[in-house]
Amino acid sequence: MTAARGGYRRPIGDLWEMANVWDPSSPDTFYRTNHPPIGLTSVAIAATGIFTNVRIHLRAGDVVTNIGFTTGNTAGGTMTHWAVGLYSDAATPALLGASADQTSGAIAANTNISLALSTAYTVPKTAIYRVGLFVTATTIPTLLGSNYALASWVTGTSALAESSGSGLTTAPPSTITSATALNVVPRFWVS
Repeated sequence: MTAARGGYRRPIGDLWEMANVWDPSSPDTFYRTNHPPIGLTSVAIAATGIFTNVRIHLRAGDVVTNIGFTTGNTAGGTMTHWAVGLYSDAATPALLGASADQTSGAIAANTNISLALSTAYTVPKTAIYRVGLFVTATTIPTLLGSNYALASWVTGTSALAESSGSGLTTAPPSTITSATALNVVPRFWVS
C-alpha cells in the first residue's frame, strides 16, 4: 500500500483538470488571464480619469493583440474617454501598447469587452506585466473581479491591483507611478 501525501489521494495532475473548463476550446488559441473566472462579483474600479491595473503573467513569445474585461452590474454612463493598456515588468512600468481612445463608446453592464491594441506586442521575456483600463465618465462601470486582495502580500512585491494617474482623457499613462494598492482585483485577459 502506498502512503497518501497530504489529504489528496489521487494523482496530483487531476487537481488541475478544472483549469480546462475556462480555457479556450482550442489549445492553439492564445489566452492569458490574471484571475480564473470563478467566484467573481461586481467590483468598483478607480474613479473617473484614473487608471486601474492588474498584474498578469505573460510568457516570452506571446503575441498580445487584445485586452479584455467583463463588466459587472453597473454600466458606464455619459462616457467621454476610455482605453486599455499593456505595461512592462520594470520597476516603473512603461506603456508597451494601448487601444485607441473609445471616446463616447458605450460600456454596457454584464458584457465581455475586448479592445485591440493599436499595434500587436510580442512579449520578449517571461515575467509579470500589467494590464489595465481608464474610464472618464459620469458613471464608472463596475468590472467582474474579487474583493479579497489586500495590498502586496509580501514586502517588496507590487499589489495585485493598483490605481494611478489622474485626469486621463485620451490615453493610458505613459508609465505607472505613485500607484495606490486596491483591495479589489478586477479580472482582465489578453489574447
